Amino acid sequence: MPAPTTITACEAVSLMGATDARVICGAEALTAAGYDPEVYLAVIPSGAMRGGKLNKNGRIYGPPADVAARHMELVGKAREGRYIGSRQGHPREDAIEADNPQMPTDAAQILDGAVMAMEDGSVDCSALVGLLNTSRGRDVYTMWRAGKPTGLSLRGLVNEREETVAESTDYGRMNPNSVGQTVRVRQFVAPLDTYDVVFDPSFATFFDAPPGMSASESVVTDADSAEVHAAYERLRAAGAIVTPGATGQESTMDIKDIAALEATFPELCKQLRADASAAAAAAATQTATEAAQTAQAAANERIAALEAATTKTQAQLAETVAALEASRAEVARKALEAQIVAALESWIVGKPGAGPVADKCKAAAAVGKFLTAEEAIERANEAYDLAKAVQIAAGATVVAPVAERAGIAPGKIDADLAIESTRPAGVKTNDVLDL
Repeated sequence: MPAPTTITACEAVSLMGATDARVICGAEALTAAGYDPEVYLAVIPSGAMRGGKLNKNGRIYGPPADVAARHMELVGKAREGRYIGSRQGHPREDAIEADNPQMPTDAAQILDGAVMAMEDGSVDCSALVGLLNTSRGRDVYTMWRAGKPTGLSLRGLVNEREETVAESTDYGRMNPNSVGQTVRVRQFVAPLDTYDVVFDPSFATFFDAPPGMSASESVVTDADSAEVHAAYERLRAAGAIVTPGATGQESTMDIKDIAALEATFPELCKQLRADASAAAAAAATQTATEAAQTAQAAANERIAALEAATTKTQAQLAETVAALEASRAEVARKALEAQIVAALESWIVGKPGAGPVADKCKAAAAVGKFLTAEEAIERANEAYDLAKAVQIAAGATVVAPVAERAGIAPGKIDADLAIESTRPAGVKTNDVLDL
């Protein structure tokens, strides 16, 4: 089976009505429904896309659950008040700039939407569309009011592969009339960009018709008004209308390099570059320069190949920062421990029997009980003075241990040999040294 290829999908679809399920047209009706008539010309229910169903271009978008999730993620942004614009057709970014960078490029706005699960396992995604009071939006509004076909077309990044529809598979159950056909299955690899307004949907369904009208079979007829013909010509010149035929209107963008990707999906590239920065930060904690370079190269390769076009979450970034801080804290702890050990080695000089006290303080330093070397020396003095006082009270004479007198380094002998005394039986010298 050929390896999947990554392309930008622009698939035209339009289905049964959105959640509001009513056309709102005219300033009075828009105002009553809470929409600003200076912003919107009409609010129209429309289909958005279908998951699991074969369209007339021989493509299936799936799995259905993923299609539903991508659609509702976009709808969620619209419900939060984020602007989700819809272009007039599928113009490339460079074509928009060449046309007129000062002109508004959007004809509509996605306001809301929903998903309906079908009995065969497929899903129908719907949207509520606000036609904008822009030059492009007014052209679309004119065509729609004249009863001309008008629908939505998705825009997003997908992987595409070929598959033969088998009767025993989910796609076979969703498309029983297509069993045995070789189709192209598309799956999203990034969040859905938006839906654009087109006039030849590949599912052959359209916006809900304006009041008292139904969509006509052709784009324009000789009987249409001059206003409709003028709007049609402007839309056709902008690439929003194609000659009706056997396939639906769509555009597959061939992205061959990073520059083309960045021009088409600027937000996605920002996320990918954020991924690369996070990977570089994690690599910086490694001591080997080669490991850091390998991590950076891997991050750059992911961007170039688009094989891992997913977004790192804030939690992952926080985890990387926490790991870096933990590494720094461990280095600082070990440095402090080494400083305390060196200070204790100097401290025991000239102190008979001080080896066990130093060992206790070193053990405490190893588990982080001291914040400074001075604190460790202070605790060692306290313990040493207390040990001497206890031994003196018990009638002992504090002298250097046998091992120390024999030239053995302090801290390397058994604790019970640290102090010679005539202490009463059952009293351990170490008992007073607990830290």
